[in-house]
Amino acid sequence: MRYRILLLLSALLLPSCREADGPLGGTNGKLIVSSDPQGARIFVDEEDTGLLTPDSITDIGGSHTVLALLDGGIGIYTYGARVVIVGSEPFTLNGPLTARCTSLESQGSCYNRNRQALTAGNMTVSVNALGAMFLQDGSGEGIIWPAGTNDSYVSNAMPMIAGKVDGRGVALGMYDVSILAGRPTPSLVLSAGSLRTDQRTWMVPTTTSTTLTTIRGIEVREQMVIDPTVPDVAIVRVTYRNITTSPSYQQLDVRGTALGTTGITYNDVFVGFGMDPDIGDASDDIMSYDPDRHSVFAYDANFSDARFTSGAALSPGLIGLRLLSVPNGGRMVLNGYGTQGGNGSSSDWHAGTGDESIGWSIMSGTGAYVPDDPDPNIGMLVPAESDVRMLVSAGPYTLRPSEELSIIVAIALAKPVAGTFIPAAFVAPGDPHDVNRPIMKIAAALRQKLIDAEALIPKLGSVLSPAH
Repeated sequence: MRYRILLLLSALLLPSCREADGPLGGTNGKLIVSSDPQGARIFVDEEDTGLLTPDSITDIGGSHTVLALLDGGIGIYTYGARVVIVGSEPFTLNGPLTARCTSLESQGSCYNRNRQALTAGNMTVSVNALGAMFLQDGSGEGIIWPAGTNDSYVSNAMPMIAGKVDGRGVALGMYDVSILAGRPTPSLVLSAGSLRTDQRTWMVPTTTSTTLTTIRGIEVREQMVIDPTVPDVAIVRVTYRNITTSPSYQQLDVRGTALGTTGITYNDVFVGFGMDPDIGDASDDIMSYDPDRHSVFAYDANFSDARFTSGAALSPGLIGLRLLSVPNGGRMVLNGYGTQGGNGSSSDWHAGTGDESIGWSIMSGTGAYVPDDPDPNIGMLVPAESDVRMLVSAGPYTLRPSEELSIIVAIALAKPVAGTFIPAAFVAPGDPHDVNRPIMKIAAALRQKLIDAEALIPKLGSVLSPAH
């Protein structure tokens, strides 16, 4: 898929283009080009035909590279193929338009090219067309807070899902951005200091593996609200829909024909949301849990970060992630882990690889990185400063073709409560079940903001069942 983007870049630099009805190959063939959705520009052999899908090109024959391209403002959505046209029989090309980043281009550069920074509710967020939320280039600035500063708190946030196929655990990883295929086009409404976004992405494996046993064929819809009435808070509804029987999806998946009309049914499904909090310098962060708020939160381990520029170098804020609503019957799991330091036993997992099943065990709470909290619904107790991850999930569910599951999460930021900490002194996460541990007093303002987030739920429209 990266090849298509590179093809686009070279095509736009051409000084001239052929007429659409001119001879392309010297035969009387006909090429019909469509796309899902329609309205994409049609390129043939890296040249702009001046046509938009659906349309046809006559007097064409032989082998050609065809590209349909839609500029979505943020994100370039493409679909293309090499076609061979023989004789006069019309050849029809049709497929889904997607925005993707793969290994043929610098991923950081590709991420950056597909994002837009928007300011609302006292924060600046990078909305990314690929479907990863709060992603600029993977090295920070996914959330800048407070707005108007350069203080960075997040490198990436991801829709998270895990399930079982033929008894094997499959899962999307925290940085499996290449698996995401953004769909045209995000709706971004910025008005009177509030922001509302609505976008979709597909989970499409990038490998040509001979097995279907990996996460695939999931459409994710992400709807976000940031509103100045509840500053420093964003809420997101994430809806996971099984589209493994969709003909449009099957065209894009290298193993699509094997899905047939039955598709894949995912069992023991856990749906959630994950985040890579990088509070300035990522390596000295730490995280803990607030079971009463169904939340995970991260903070600078000694509340001092020289990278900050807003006069808050001695008191970086905390960032929290809370489950606000889950489908009925779901067991909520709070998790997190460090990717460096401590005992070195933790790391990200990756879809389509041998460690994919780790994702299911972590998201389900049945497996854990060490040291682990004895509560099965609470994960790793990060023992030392580290580059941490945090995630929330709910399950188990069954997700059959055409079925969907939705959750609502809140992301909040707050300053540490003055007088409850000493700058540059290490603050341990403590026992998650101890409501009197020092970090809970430091995080009191954050805990309140995660409660205040409930007031934004009606702004998402229809409300799901309350978290339980």
